[in-house]
Order: sequence, then structure tokens, then C-alpha cells
Amino acid sequence: MAMFMKPGEDIKDIDKGIKNKWCWAWIEDVGSDGKPFGSWCQKLRQPGACYCTVCARKLIYGTSGEKVLSRHELDPVQKATVRALQHTSRLPGATATADIPPSMTDHVTDLKIRLCSFIAELDLSFTIAHPLVTLCKKLAEDRPALAHLSVSRQHASYLLTHGISPEFKKRLSEKLKNGMFSVNIDEATDKSMDKILNVLVRFYDEDAGSVKTQHLASKKVNIANASALMLELNDVLHSYGLEWRQVTSMLLDNCAVMRGKKSGLETLARKENPNLLDISGDTVHMVSNAAKALMSPFQSEVEDFCSDVYYDIEKSPKQKEIFAQFQSLLHLPPKSLIRPISNRFIQMLEVCSGMNELLDVLVVHYYHVLDPNEEHKYRRLLNQVFERHDLTAEEKARIVVLQKEQAAASRTGTQVNQDRNDRISVLISEFERVKVMIDLYRGVLLTFQRFVKELQHEKPMVHLLHVEMVALVRELLSKFMRPKAIPLSHKEILKVDVRSRDSQLSNQRLSVGQFCYNAMNKAREALPNVVPPEEIGQLVEECRAYQMDADMLLRVPNYIEGDCRVDVDWWSHVASLKNAERGPLVEGSFNLMDDILESDRCSMNVETYESLAVIKSTLKARDWTASTMNIDQPLRRSCLSSFQNYQLHLKKKKETAQALKQKRLSEAARILPSKEANILAQQARKIKRPAKSSSAQASTSSAQQALLKKRRPPQPSSAPVFTSVQATTSSAQAFTSSGQQALEKRRPPRPSSAPVSTSSAPTQFFPLFYQSKASSNMLKRKGSEDQKQCSSKRKK
Repeated sequence: MAMFMKPGEDIKDIDKGIKNKWCWAWIEDVGSDGKPFGSWCQKLRQPGACYCTVCARKLIYGTSGEKVLSRHELDPVQKATVRALQHTSRLPGATATADIPPSMTDHVTDLKIRLCSFIAELDLSFTIAHPLVTLCKKLAEDRPALAHLSVSRQHASYLLTHGISPEFKKRLSEKLKNGMFSVNIDEATDKSMDKILNVLVRFYDEDAGSVKTQHLASKKVNIANASALMLELNDVLHSYGLEWRQVTSMLLDNCAVMRGKKSGLETLARKENPNLLDISGDTVHMVSNAAKALMSPFQSEVEDFCSDVYYDIEKSPKQKEIFAQFQSLLHLPPKSLIRPISNRFIQMLEVCSGMNELLDVLVVHYYHVLDPNEEHKYRRLLNQVFERHDLTAEEKARIVVLQKEQAAASRTGTQVNQDRNDRISVLISEFERVKVMIDLYRGVLLTFQRFVKELQHEKPMVHLLHVEMVALVRELLSKFMRPKAIPLSHKEILKVDVRSRDSQLSNQRLSVGQFCYNAMNKAREALPNVVPPEEIGQLVEECRAYQMDADMLLRVPNYIEGDCRVDVDWWSHVASLKNAERGPLVEGSFNLMDDILESDRCSMNVETYESLAVIKSTLKARDWTASTMNIDQPLRRSCLSSFQNYQLHLKKKKETAQALKQKRLSEAARILPSKEANILAQQARKIKRPAKSSSAQASTSSAQQALLKKRRPPQPSSAPVFTSVQATTSSAQAFTSSGQQALEKRRPPRPSSAPVSTSSAPTQFFPLFYQSKASSNMLKRKGSEDQKQCSSKRKK
């Protein structure tokens, strides 16, 4: 028989003789926690007793009746047990003694499981977890609408492209129509190998009271010459209802297509707007190229070495695992190598810094590449690594075992790997030289990196560009020139003769950075008891900087105090000049395509990408998120008509493609005959006369000239002289007919028996124009007949 009674079961026989008999209505009453007593209380098959399934205690109700339930609910033990159940979950497979509903913790855990499973199912980034939770909370506020919500893949595409994005573009156009703005232009190749032209606009937003940067347009331009880019820019400005006179400046990179003096994009833009500000090119790229040129005497030896090490370890799973074991044996945290990138030379500072931290591990890792007969020469270097890291005998033995395994595997490797190991072996055989070169890169490139980090901000930094550039040039000059020879004025710096030996420092005082000073300068013993040897280089660099900063009070004062911004806290107070600061940032932001076009979305068309970029930049400019954005009636109307706009877009796209195809066909049909006519004309000019003997040719040439002079009547001075010209087919026909008429007037009358030919005169009198091969052959036949007639007349 069951231990508990079922609700509604007869209890007269069980509670017979009890003063306060059990009543099934008690378990339906609600306690102070808002839950019915039946959620934790059940009737035992014993007289005057019930059971609490939460704290597992028997309750006697025979004397107090229902009051015992309310008193037990307030019992401290009961409360503690309820709290414990609310914040814990039962183990999988555990059975419950009562039908207790899941707690709030269980509900939250279920939602977390669904959310994480959704992220794993669709290969989403973990950074989307928190925004997704916020969005779900926002959607749950309107439960009736959420129950009817359904969005397909195609629906989401045209809703973004023809619903939300057009409304944001319309609002941006209204803000730009009555003001000035700057454009940032760049081209990049996406993952589908299409060249995309990104156009960003930078303007002063009166509503926000600050300078904003938004995405203006994106165009696919696979033939990216200056004229094609200019056509696309004109189309973009026209689509927004803007004019070139509103553009104050253009931020471009330094390639020839963008900044070519003769036919670059900037040159073409200045024809449309001669008042464009001259802001030069990308300053950060210029500084990076200057750093690369400064280190060019080393012939990329450091870059090639770091690249060989990276590809040998990071691109081989086996070598990567062995390298991680060596780091663990040397008691070092796991770190990965950084791949050098050729077009980001200042990044070599990070590469060399990481390489310097892993030099000891690399020595242990590549010790096996040495010839077995030469290993004893460099055993000292390996022992120094063991002593620095305080290794035990077992750890040393494990390192030796791994080195022997690598040496056996390297003998059977490919020729490419063997050649790479031979190049990397300089790390062991010339360890001191390799370390000095890496330290030299670290010390020299640090100057350039400070400049780049100072100017690479989202907020405008153009007001500090001149001051920072002058400071950078003076700091670089201080590396090899005397402080007295470096002037304070930026105009005088341009006149300094850097090749003058009188202004240069001695070889011992040349700056080599703070990291390799000890290895390259023997003067490190000057302060043996004051500064540690590893810090002498840093002290020398600080002294050099102090000498150069003696004129710090004469530099242009920074009018930005604290964390204030020049666009918000300064320009916003200059109402009459609110358009003046609309210049671009020193380093533009062109990374939207990398955030949108991923490996799983590389087939996205440029219209959808442009819409996503416009929406993303608009949300960022207004400090909105999808959960906090303001949705008004115009935006709703635009989304409701998105499907209709999508259908119109497809129809217009098809008509545009057909029109473009027809235009290209008509152009090809027009260009091809004119080209053939020019080719035939050139061939006709090269036709040679019939060959004659030298004596006959000499005798006939004088007779021919005399005959022509007799036959040709005197011509007035105003008669036209026909020469060879270049013309199209239509103009050629008109010109030929007029020449024929003039020629007939000059010729004497001929006998009626002789046929009249329009081409009987020699070819040097007027040019021949041909339209087809048929006309060319006809003219050739007429020319041969005229030659025969002329020869017969000469004989007579």
C-alpha cells in the first residue's frame, strides 16, 4: 500500500477519534511564499499526521489543525531547505519525492543551454552571446507580436537592403545636403576576389554636436583605374543628391591610381572641385615606409629569419607540439610566434619582441640542426639556458630525448625543410649577432610605433599632426646628429644638411636603441656601480630625449585639456566655423568589410554588403544597438514596402543590364569598321608601284614631271592642297568627294573616248579612304587601269 494518500481519498477511517480531522482543502491554500501547501505537504496513512517532502519531517495536525502547516512554513529549517532547492539542481537520473515544479534557476539554466547550443549550431562567435540575450529580452516585451514573427532568409535580405538601409541613406542625405563634408576612399579585395570601393563620409552632425563618420557607399570596381573610380564617385554623389563643391577634402592612400600627378583620382577630383584641401596621403603608411627604408641596409635578414622560424613551427602540428613541450620544460608560459607581414613593417617590433622572449626556447628547439661533430662547440650556450631556468635532471633528460628524436626526423625530411633548418642554424652558430640584430630592430622601431599609436584614434587627431611630425623628425635626427645642429623651427629643419660630418655624432655615440646598447657600445663600463648593465641603454635614450625636449615650452600648446575632444568640446562652440574641421582622420577606418565578409559569407553581393555597412555605421554613429535603436513610423513604412522595392530593384537591374549590353554591342559595331578602314588605308599607302629598271625609271621620272606640268593649268593661290589626314569614315567620305570635284576642275578636258576616273591621279595628290575590302579592291583595279593609260600616253 502506498505511503501517501491521494487527494480526495476518504480519511474517515484513518482520522477516526482525532480532534482536528484532515481536510483536503488545506493543501489548496496558498502560503506566504505564494505557493500552495500541497507543493510540499502530503497526507500520510497515519491518524493525525502529514509529511513535508522538502525537509522530510512528519507534522502532527491533530491538536492544531491547519495552523501547523502555516507555522511549519515559517520554520528556519524549512526556509533554508527551500532556498537550497531553489539554487541547486538535481543530478541526472535523480528521482523526486514530490511533484515540485522547476525552480527559477532551472528555467535560467534551460535558456542558457538553448542559447549556447544555438551559437554552436550556427558557428557564431562567443561575443554574440550577451547582445543576443539583450535582444531576446527586448523581443519578449511584445509577446503577441513575437508569437506571429517569422523571418526567412530571403525576407531578411531584402528587408535589410530595401527596407532599413534606404531609410538610413535618406536621413544621411538630408544631413549632408546643406553642409560640407570629407570623404575617405579606399579599395580592397574581398574573399570572392572582387575589388570593392568603400566610400566613407565624415561630417559635423548638428544633432549630436560632434564629427561623425558613416559609410556612404560601396561599389564593385574590378577594373580599378582612376577614370573608373571617378565615374563611381560621381554616381555615388549623384545618388545622394550631393555636389563636388561640398567636398572639402579626400583621404586616399599613396598608390599611383589614387594620388598620381597626371591622371590620379585626386587629380581628376580637383578638376571638379579646385578648392579641395591638400592633406597629402596616408601619414601612417608614409612613416611605415620610412622605417622600412631605414632598415633596408640589413637586406631583410631579420624578416627572413623570423619568417622561417614561424613557418617551420606554426605551420607544422608536430613541431608546434614539440615547441610547446620545450616551453613547459623551461617553466615558461605558452606563447605563439607572430608572422611577419611585409606591408606592415612597424609590426616587426611585435615580431622581434616575441622572438626575443622565446630565444631560449628556440635555442633548445633548434639545437638538433647542428652537425653532430660541431655540437660540442655550442654546448656552453645550451648549458647557460639550463642554468637560467633552473632545470632538474629529469627535465634535462627529457629535453635531450626530444632533441634526438628531432635530429632523427630531420634526416628524412624534405629538401625544403632541410634548407630552412640550414638558414635557421645561424641562431646557434651566430647567436650573439642574431640577438643584437633583433634588439636593434626593437630599439629603432619603437620610435615609429609611438608616433603611429599617438595618431591612430577614432577621434580626430589632425590638429596634432604637424606637432607630432616635427617631433618625430627631430627625434630621428637626434639619433645621429648633434643636438646643437638640430634647429627648433620646422622650416629650418628642411634646410639641415644631414650629410655634413661636422653635424653628425661619432660612431661610438650613434643611437642603436635601448636594447642592444650593451652589446654594441663599449662605454657601458662608465657607470658600473650606479646603473645595471641591462638598463644603461634605456638611460642613454632618456638622456637623449631630455636634450631634444629642452624646447618643449616653445612647441605649439595643446589646447585640448584632459580627455576633451577637439570635435565635441572645441568645434561645437564655434558655430560660425562649424564646417571648417570637417577634414578626415589621419588614419581612416576601412575595416568594415573584414567584419562583414567572412569565409561563410564570401558570395554576398555588393548591394547587401553596402546595406549592412550603412546600417552598422549608422548604429555606431548614433550610439545605438539593435535593442536600443529608435524605430519610428518612416522606418516602419520603408520596411513594409521593402518587398515591393525589391521587385522593382530586380526589374530595374535586369533592364540596366540589357541596356548596358546593347550599348556595348553598338559601340563595338561602330568602332570595328573605323578600325578596319584605318588598317586598309595604311595597307593601301604601302602598295608599291610596278618595278622598273633604274635607267627607265630615271628617264621616265623627268618626262612624267614635265608632262604633268604641261597638263596641269595654273592654280590660284587659294586652291586647297590635299595632304594625308586622319579622319573617321563619315568625314572621310565627305572629304574625298570634295577633293574629287576640285581635282576635276584642275584637269584639262579629255577625249570622250577616254574613260573618266576619279582615281586616275597619283595617290600623292589626295588621300584614299576605304570603308571595306570591296571598295579597296575596286580602287586598286581603277588605279592599275589609270597607270596603263598614263604609260600609253607617255609612249605616244
